[in-house]
Amino acid sequence: MSLGYALVTSVDATPRGGARGRASDDDARARPDARDVGVGTGSSANANANAASTTTTPRPPPPRDGGRAHEGERVDDRDANLRKIEEQITRSAEALASLRSKLDGLEGTTSTFRANDADEKKEEDAANWGLHVKGRERRIRLPTDAATRDDLDERGGDWPTEATEATEATTTAANANANANANAREKFDAVDPWLTIGIPTAPRANDVDYLTATIDALLAELPDDDDSAHFGKTRVVVMNAAGAGTGNSHRAFEKVRDAVVALASRATESAPPPGARAALHATFFDAPLDAHPDPTPDARDPDDLHNPTSTPGRAVRKQTSDVVSLLDAVVGGGGGGGGGDDASVPPLVPPSPLFMFMEDDFRTCEGALRGLRYLVQKTRTVYPEWLGLRTSYGLNGVVVRSEDLPGFRDYLLRHQARLPPDLLWTEWVEGTRADVRERTNARKLIVYRYNLFEHLGAVSTFSIRPRRPSWPGCYAPMSSAWSLTAVEKFDERRCAKIGDLFPCTGDVDMGKWTGKTPKLPWVKVGSTAALNY
Repeated sequence: MSLGYALVTSVDATPRGGARGRASDDDARARPDARDVGVGTGSSANANANAASTTTTPRPPPPRDGGRAHEGERVDDRDANLRKIEEQITRSAEALASLRSKLDGLEGTTSTFRANDADEKKEEDAANWGLHVKGRERRIRLPTDAATRDDLDERGGDWPTEATEATEATTTAANANANANANAREKFDAVDPWLTIGIPTAPRANDVDYLTATIDALLAELPDDDDSAHFGKTRVVVMNAAGAGTGNSHRAFEKVRDAVVALASRATESAPPPGARAALHATFFDAPLDAHPDPTPDARDPDDLHNPTSTPGRAVRKQTSDVVSLLDAVVGGGGGGGGGDDASVPPLVPPSPLFMFMEDDFRTCEGALRGLRYLVQKTRTVYPEWLGLRTSYGLNGVVVRSEDLPGFRDYLLRHQARLPPDLLWTEWVEGTRADVRERTNARKLIVYRYNLFEHLGAVSTFSIRPRRPSWPGCYAPMSSAWSLTAVEKFDERRCAKIGDLFPCTGDVDMGKWTGKTPKLPWVKVGSTAALNY
């Protein structure tokens, strides 16, 4: 059965405008050194304003000591100040000329974008779709020095020894030589990915939008430089669970998809806007219709406020089908409702050894992907047989081997009418059922000490939800995740003094890890102590 994916990438879609986002007035005030680097009338106006303001700068008064400098005292030099002003005027004029040159060189010229009021409105809407996470600078304190930030980003891969760092440097240099004449898109397509992040998304009441913040925060974690050692290593697959042509529109998905595709379409420019090359990592598609039909379509829905057996209703069974359709797109196969692989349906993205489940209303905490590279390497070292790695709660922030996905997909379909997908995952990692152990060989789940994803909102995709305690925020202890069972929580009493992974004894040999603890926003170097969160 063909799934008929409706795939949208930057290659086959016409840009509908927009860049990754424009800073709000509050952000501009918080960052007085911010610059508008976009190409367009707004930037030209800014350059003119800068030039105008420069020419009216008053000359400083002459120094009172007649120009003689005294030791330890700063004396204004009128001539030097005048030269600086002249240099600023020259730079502003050059910047204005450069912007006008770029604008004249844009395909179709400015008049194409202003053909009529309708097109102008579309362009304005696209700009308003810009992605931006407000308040991040206030929430996390990161190094302000650009060189330090770049160093942290580049050292986010293999941590343990100088030898691995030397190997990475050699590989990066070799890739740079091989791709010297390739553009960003060609470089991206030539990379074998390390991790695929899958995000199913469904419309919410009143078109409440959490997806914009989710995707924006995730793209902020991805490399925006095609010379980065991690460029192209992570792929993000976002699936519209409402499907196409169903009459059940998903406006948040459409908005984010169009904004990201438009941004990615500029990745091959010699000076692309911020975020354009990070946007290449994202792929959007509509779920195929009826790929996995409801096994019990006539079953009566349970009372969600009094459901001690957690029997899934129609909407929850649909959620399970959505997760399965997402896995079909990642590993290939599916269709027919039986969960068996179908070689005629290829995967939507290049294969990667690792896959991470993510939900559409969780924002990636600052530094999460850098931390994830460290955690995967450490997990592989201390417990090579690992079944999964949990860094958050729900069916979110869970990393698994891609080779285990077909087995879990089949398990979801086989028990779709018995339990919701997150509880079926719990059964999968607990390994108490014989049919699970046949697949997993009783391998263990590894849990990280801190939560790396922030739950965003209170509006669910389900119409009825019982009252719940508050959710742990960024970097909160995973021991406080109230929704998880004991096997999926970090055990502070047993493991806090041993390391940052649970379990930390028995088959999990923490003594095998001799690597460094990376510089992460929430962890002190050389320890596992959290900073304030």
